[in-house]
Amino acid sequence: MDYIEQIEKLYKYFALKLEPKHLFSVTKLKGKFSNDLNLLGCFIKDFLTIENSFNIPDDEELYNEFVVYLEKNLNHMDEIIKDIQNYSTHFLNIVFETIDNKEFQGYVETINSCYFIEAYPYLIKIFDDFYNQRVDDKTTKKMLESLVNIVIKRFENPQLNNTNLLEEFRIERLAG
Repeated sequence: MDYIEQIEKLYKYFALKLEPKHLFSVTKLKGKFSNDLNLLGCFIKDFLTIENSFNIPDDEELYNEFVVYLEKNLNHMDEIIKDIQNYSTHFLNIVFETIDNKEFQGYVETINSCYFIEAYPYLIKIFDDFYNQRVDDKTTKKMLESLVNIVIKRFENPQLNNTNLLEEFRIERLAG
């Protein structure tokens, strides 16, 4: 099954099973983006990356990996739906650069200007931690600055490996 077919299946799953709570209903963008399968696919990839300890899923197996994830976590479906709602809001705020904190908005704009979408799972988690008051402004700013520095390092040296740079950020974040 190719990538587009997998994303279409995911979209159908969300549209049929999660209609009241799915990705787009939370963000009030349902009518405008409900058929943007690529946007949904990117979000699901980022969601799985976060949920799988920042191990990036294979595009060709995205649908299967999502189904396996859901099957393993059937007893936690309400929590998964809540995470999808929260993460999707952060994801779309990052994609469309609609962060309500202007300073944080500048960091997102810098990352987006370098087309470093591999940073999105980290950004989603940073904003989720901030908006759920697990970290304060100062800590959030420090994490965003660190991530922007990695993005700039990659932009200045295209030969650097994105995965290795993001692993560097993950380790730095864990060290706190």
